[in-house]
Amino acid sequence: MLLKPINSIVNHLLQAVSAVVSVHIQMLAKKMLVLTSLLLALLVITEAQAQELNCTVQVNDAQIDVADKRVFREMERAFTAFMNNTTWTDQNYDFNEKIDCNMQITINTMPSVGTYTGTLVIRAVRPVFNTSYTSSIFTFVDRDFNFSYVEAQPLDFNINAFNNNITSMLAFYAYMVVGMDNDSFEPLGGNFAFQQARTIAQIAQQQGGIPGWDPAAGGNASRNRGALIEGVFNTRLQTLRDLMYNYHRLGMDTFTADAEASRKIILENIGALKQVRDYNPSSILLITFFDSKAIELANMFQQGSPQVKQQAYNLLTTLDPSNTEKYRAILQ
Repeated sequence: MLLKPINSIVNHLLQAVSAVVSVHIQMLAKKMLVLTSLLLALLVITEAQAQELNCTVQVNDAQIDVADKRVFREMERAFTAFMNNTTWTDQNYDFNEKIDCNMQITINTMPSVGTYTGTLVIRAVRPVFNTSYTSSIFTFVDRDFNFSYVEAQPLDFNINAFNNNITSMLAFYAYMVVGMDNDSFEPLGGNFAFQQARTIAQIAQQQGGIPGWDPAAGGNASRNRGALIEGVFNTRLQTLRDLMYNYHRLGMDTFTADAEASRKIILENIGALKQVRDYNPSSILLITFFDSKAIELANMFQQGSPQVKQQAYNLLTTLDPSNTEKYRAILQ
């Protein structure tokens, strides 16, 4: 008779222990699920950090008289995603290391549905060490930004093939931005990215007759994409690429430590551009540099000593006469 109460007690104890164990197993499973989710999220974030660009794309459609302009908003979303979600190199970029750039596309005409002629203004910046200031590293105006695009069109890209003009142009500028940024942190550090841009340009040129790619096509060709990338690889213009590192890494990044010494370094390196101007005063690479730097240089030397200010003004107006009005601020 005594066995029944004992058995009953044992059964209750076993049930209680089983319940406790079950709860702990459930809690452990939940913890494992949360941990797995966090690890997966970390992997996703790490993968996302591999992309190099933080690019915004804006499309100005004011000149196009159509009732439904959804396609232009779709362009902005699709082009932005293409620039930011594509891995352009094998370099690892943390989120705060991504290169900030902005692309402003103005649609000039729409010859037929899905076909557009336009102008692109692209600008990229890089941070300056120990400050919140960003310095412009690339500013370029492309007056042959012509392409075809329809809503939901996949933007497929292959470095060794020409799929369509819009992906080739976007990829070309992605590599130009990465190349300029890399050159500013390491001497000639942009070689890989620039070679990729050159490959894109050469393959596009082989298609024949597409405006903006052939540097020998006449008209606006001396300032197009083809001329830009050929300038990068022109050994007689290498001073400009050397300047990207010396200006930013040796000059701008040391500015807070010794502003006068930084101004001297920058002025000396700008002076080396005399040989570039003597060789080709209309070089698009030279023009692009000063388009990026004119305002910054004017502001920088406005704070210098009287002697340095005068030297800077004389040099800059000689090398870059088109921006003389901006440089007048140096002497004020």
